[in-house]
Amino acid sequence: MKLRKYCLYAAVPFALSLVMGCETEVRVESQSSSSSALSSSGSSGNGGEGGVSVSSSSSGNGGSGNGGAGGAGGGTSLCDEFVPIKLSAGSIQDMDQNGKWSPGESAVVNVIMTNTSSIDINYPGIQIESDHPGVTAAVPNNSLFLIGGTQMAELGVTFDADAAIPPGTVVTFTVTLHNIMNESCSDLPQLVLTAVFD
Repeated sequence: MKLRKYCLYAAVPFALSLVMGCETEVRVESQSSSSSALSSSGSSGNGGEGGVSVSSSSSGNGGSGNGGAGGAGGGTSLCDEFVPIKLSAGSIQDMDQNGKWSPGESAVVNVIMTNTSSIDINYPGIQIESDHPGVTAAVPNNSLFLIGGTQMAELGVTFDADAAIPPGTVVTFTVTLHNIMNESCSDLPQLVLTAVFD
């Protein structure tokens, strides 16, 4: 009778234990204690590492229902963490460095990223798109490992210009915050830049 009472008490937090015997119940309690410690450790790591850590933690927990939910939540929160980031225009560095972007020349379009909060932000990045088919980037995004609280950083993307672009052509670039999970944070404010070919 005493053992039966123990089973009922231990079964409260675990619905699965209602259909198990007392001896099995003891084993479940022991394992769940270990699992709880792992989950707690993973949660702590997720806070420090951001969404990537959440994905790794979710994989590590191997099919845990709670772990899967945590992974999904962490993934969607990556862009939410970028809310304090403000984008502003940087320089355009043409390949021959004469200050003029000419048809047939490559140039780096730079953007200044500012963290307006006092909290470090992990894995922020940008994606830059051109509205002209003759101005293309092999890799349209760039990212940082971390941007510290109240810090600024300059990120650039290299674009190649077709030699057939007529001088005087105006090209518009749209800059979007982008995370390391290859997700575009299109719900956050974008930056629009223009360049005129000489």
